[in-house]
Amino acid sequence: MHWRTSRKWTRDTREQAGWLGKRLPRFAWVGVEVWPVQARGRLADVGAHMPTVKAAIDGLCDCDCLPGDSPEFVRSLMFRAPARGVDGVRLVLVGEPRK
Repeated sequence: MHWRTSRKWTRDTREQAGWLGKRLPRFAWVGVEVWPVQARGRLADVGAHMPTVKAAIDGLCDCDCLPGDSPEFVRSLMFRAPARGVDGVRLVLVGEPRK
C-alpha cells in the first residue's frame, strides 16, 4: 500500500475507534482480545491485522478511554484467527474501570 493511502487509512481507523471509545467506560488498564473478520478472499494470517489494532488502540487513547498504550495500561493483546463476515475487527476490552 502506498504510504499516503496507508496514512489516511490509519488516521480514519484511529478516528473511528476514538468515536466508538467515547461510548465506553474509562479504563485504568485493559486486556484486549482481537477478533478479525473478513468478507472475502483468502483469510489473512493472524498478525496481518496488527496495524488495524494498533490504530484502534491509539484511537481509544485519544478519546481518554485508555490512559495510554504502554504495558502498564494494555496488559495483554490476544489475537483470534480471522473468520468470515463483514470486514472489520472486533475488540473485546476486559479491565478495571478508572476511579
